[in-house]
Amino acid sequence: MCAYQPSPGSPDPYPGNPDKVNRGAVKQKSCSLESSSLNIPAPHPFQPIDHSRRDRDVDIPINYHVIYVEGDSIFMNVSVDNVPYEHCSWDIRDYDNNTFLLYPGFGFDYPGHSYSLGGVLPPGNYALFLYDDFGYGGVSATVTTSNGTVLASINQGQWSYYTFLQFTAPAGDYVNGLVSDEVIQEQTDVLNGVYNEFGYSFSVGSIDSAVNAGWYYATDSHKFDTGNWDNDDQYLAMAQSMTVNVPSSINFFWTGATFTSGLGVYPWSFPENDSRHGLFCGNYTIPGGDYTFTEGYTGVHEVGHYLGLYHTFENGCSNPGDEVDDTPYQSDANYGCPSSNYSCSSYDDIGNYMDYIDDDCMTHFTEGQHDRIYWAIETYRPTLLDNESGLVVDHNMGWNMVGLPVSVEDSQYQNLFPDAVSGTLYSFSGSYQAEEFLEPSVGYLLRLNSGGEYTISGSPLSEVTVSIIEGWNVVSGPGVEVSTEILYNSGLVVSGTIYGYNGAYFSADVLEPGKGYWLRANADGNVTLSSSRHSGKAISPTKHLSDENTLELS
Repeated sequence: MCAYQPSPGSPDPYPGNPDKVNRGAVKQKSCSLESSSLNIPAPHPFQPIDHSRRDRDVDIPINYHVIYVEGDSIFMNVSVDNVPYEHCSWDIRDYDNNTFLLYPGFGFDYPGHSYSLGGVLPPGNYALFLYDDFGYGGVSATVTTSNGTVLASINQGQWSYYTFLQFTAPAGDYVNGLVSDEVIQEQTDVLNGVYNEFGYSFSVGSIDSAVNAGWYYATDSHKFDTGNWDNDDQYLAMAQSMTVNVPSSINFFWTGATFTSGLGVYPWSFPENDSRHGLFCGNYTIPGGDYTFTEGYTGVHEVGHYLGLYHTFENGCSNPGDEVDDTPYQSDANYGCPSSNYSCSSYDDIGNYMDYIDDDCMTHFTEGQHDRIYWAIETYRPTLLDNESGLVVDHNMGWNMVGLPVSVEDSQYQNLFPDAVSGTLYSFSGSYQAEEFLEPSVGYLLRLNSGGEYTISGSPLSEVTVSIIEGWNVVSGPGVEVSTEILYNSGLVVSGTIYGYNGAYFSADVLEPGKGYWLRANADGNVTLSSSRHSGKAISPTKHLSDENTLELS
């Protein structure tokens, strides 16, 4: 018999306190990297960099993914037998995601204890998992919907060591776990408040969301010790499904994980462009979140991992510690808000963001940690440095449709595109107009002698407002990718009439930074293209444009 949780050598009596809050999954100040297959040492030794290379100004977009649950509120109504020892527990199995949801599950506080516990489950296939160390089948249970409809039930003694009481959750209007755009901006501000001092700034690249019970409740399923019942790794499934622009940005997931408070994937865990790179934080760690998580510093901690930092207590008192010279060896994590702690023959670095102390007592990174971040980015995430002082945009030899995705002091086209053919920059407003300077939100046609990669120096624009007139227009977007659905949803743009150009016209479902696009409007108006929420929309391929003035591209 394989135990769902390790059983003690002898039975433990109940604590004898009927008023004790029922046991269950606890929000822990801990990182999901511990004891994880992702917790691997860097393959290359840390080499501190030349301090003359530390003067950086790098903008790193963050693609936020909000994982939440929406459906009916499903109640687990459970009663344990009168055996005077703790021996029963329960959890929920999510068959659609092949994982338990609430590990280590919920137990009982005294003999005969009965209670109901409700939570939001999206429509899908589940089971109430009941477990009895003694094999008595010591729990009776009923699964009900919010209106009392019974989905499944079982009595005590009708099973032995364990059973899966299967049920299908219906649709419903209950929602849990949504994180607002305002909170996301607050978290971004927290990151900037910490990381700006050594040359990294963060901006909101995009925000999207998904409803998924496994990803929400069991993001840290790789740490669940559930014996013979395997769990698919919910973080990896989520990341492989949702991460975007991995080499040039950070993918930050908000979830409902409670077994641990977050996870940041080390930069050496996978190749730079691997979709599994990213990080997650439990949504109770938002700025202003639950007690001990009030400042949003869990995000700072997990970004630290993502950029190559270990915990300050890595390897305890043994070499090489956290591989940073100015953080002393530390035997274990510190919790709460200690004024000092002595371990490994020295005082711990109290207040370091890579420890586990309360948010309101975290204060700093060390200079050595700054150096390690520089080294790790250059070694394992070098594409992030392409964001240094601008954007890199690919264009073809010959005619292109271009835009200005950054804020610049000099937007003269031959300064931005040194190989541009003189006199070939055109805007379009009912007819073609020769131009000398580029403006944000306006699209242009431009002929290049060579083509290739162009670094446009400046701060990427997070938002632009596009002014369009009835008929055909050439527009461009901000410094982050946005969906064409924003334009279509405005009601001003004719469905299926947004086109890009890469040597031939194609129907576009996103506006890429630095590119220009044709669109046809049915009325005059303005549309704001923002780095906030966006979603993709597939447009049927179309081979030609009609009713536009002619400019031969040859």
